[in-house]
Amino acid sequence: MQKYAPLFRTILLVLALLLLIALALRGPLEYGAFTVRLLPPGEHPSASLENFPLNLAAFRWLNGLASPPLDLLFAACWFLGNGLVLIPVLLLLIVYRPGKIKYFLATVALETVLAQVIKHLAEQPRPLAWLDEVRVLHPLYANSFPSGDAAMAFAVACALLPGESRWWKAGLLVYAALIAIERVYAGVHFPLDVTAGALVGALSAGIIWRLPWRRPSPPRP
Repeated sequence: MQKYAPLFRTILLVLALLLLIALALRGPLEYGAFTVRLLPPGEHPSASLENFPLNLAAFRWLNGLASPPLDLLFAACWFLGNGLVLIPVLLLLIVYRPGKIKYFLATVALETVLAQVIKHLAEQPRPLAWLDEVRVLHPLYANSFPSGDAAMAFAVACALLPGESRWWKAGLLVYAALIAIERVYAGVHFPLDVTAGALVGALSAGIIWRLPWRRPSPPRP
């Protein structure tokens, strides 16, 4: 079986890259291609954790940066920031960082539980639910705080940081930051939501890495 290991790793690598490319290309095809139901006057929530000047001003600024180049960039980030991206990431870990798989899976599981519990406890509305003239570019679901996608992106990035070169660390953090910014640009989250999501993801990774596991060997170059 050992002689087939390089072939197996090559197949997994190709599958992972094809999935990542497919996710990146799917975004531009669907970005903004849906119907949004506006709440009629009187149904807008009157109070919200999100309602403070800095949060609203930052949302208005990022959501108002509409341009075709940014639409293209953030459309690719849309699907690279949802749960489907975990599949190619896992395949890449099998090939290049098998020692980190348990940290990756445990971090994502903890982040998912924490984010969903906080969402249901906080029950904060989406920007469109109580702000006018919001530019929304992809579908909305219930409860805005915290951002589950930002939490997942930072959980993935922070779970993979230990032992990597500074360039890989920078790339992982840039990826996570782009996912968080895209959620505000697309009008589906407030800056407070993605900030809280980033903290949930990073905290989840920190907790998992501090458990008394057997540490993985240094990654292969």
